[in-house]
Amino acid sequence: MQWGVIIFFLLLTGCTQIQNDNLIIPPHDSTIKYQMDKMVESTKWLEELEPQLLSDKRNPPQAGVSVTPKNIFGIQTNEEPVYPSIPGFASLDTRQLGDQQEQCIRSFCRQLLKPERDIPPELMATGMEYLLYIFLFNIQDIRSFSRYIIGKPFINECTYLIPVRLYTNAAPLDIDFFLIQEQNEWHIQQIYIRTDTYE
Repeated sequence: MQWGVIIFFLLLTGCTQIQNDNLIIPPHDSTIKYQMDKMVESTKWLEELEPQLLSDKRNPPQAGVSVTPKNIFGIQTNEEPVYPSIPGFASLDTRQLGDQQEQCIRSFCRQLLKPERDIPPELMATGMEYLLYIFLFNIQDIRSFSRYIIGKPFINECTYLIPVRLYTNAAPLDIDFFLIQEQNEWHIQQIYIRTDTYE
């Protein structure tokens, strides 16, 4: 009995020994790490497209201050803001649009969205009321407009142009409104439909 126990422990001890002679060690140049290092070394890196992003000179918020919608505008920046634009229409940057000019255009467009399209002739410049009726006649086949957006105004010494896109069930309708100031109030002098955008 004792010999059986001794033989059992000897076999158990012999099985736990690591046979170093039977281990297969792969060559160094066939490991995954080696292959990855070689790939990184052989990769040709391009120059940064926008290196200024890494050297941004804006003043970040102080450490420990949580950024919220209320304090995000406190971050100082010298960069011009980027506004979206719609290809074939205009930029959506309306910073140069004055309150009175915007009110004139919005009053016109809000009435266009209604089924009766009862646009007050007072929005038109003096002597240009007939253009309103010509415009309404030209768009009589369009049943309804769902919404509108105002684009970036074009302003010079003698021109104040505001582009507007009206959305329909079909293609959008782009209109250019030309405004003029009369007795400290802004009125629509011309309405130009870009016929190439509506079908």
